[in-house]
Amino acid sequence: MGPVKRILLVEDHEQVRVALASDFTQLGYEVRMAANGQEALLALENFQPDVIVLDLRMPIMDGREFAARYHQRTEPQAPIVLLSAEEHVGQLALQINVAAGIVKSADADPLYRTVAKLTQRESNPGKATADSG
Repeated sequence: MGPVKRILLVEDHEQVRVALASDFTQLGYEVRMAANGQEALLALENFQPDVIVLDLRMPIMDGREFAARYHQRTEPQAPIVLLSAEEHVGQLALQINVAAGIVKSADADPLYRTVAKLTQRESNPGKATADSG
């Protein structure tokens, strides 16, 4: 097995954030959490994730603004998985230029599968396709 894959989990709802972080940790990932886009940008100063799981609607700095600022960075970029209750999350993912869009639901398996797929594909980590499930 290779090195432990790292996830930056950006979600404003604490229960969801903690539950997802716990699940990803059990799946063998190293997880750093942030409650909004501003915290996520600060976390990136000393944490290089392999993938970013990003909620769309958050206070202080939402997912759209975070993605825009992240894409302006000169450092190597991790793929972003947009997590949203929005029905058309796949289209939103394409609009804000991220790797995938997953509908937020009680069944997190699509999210786990997407993250696993993105962390295995080391080359071309940028933009892939939107996936609504």
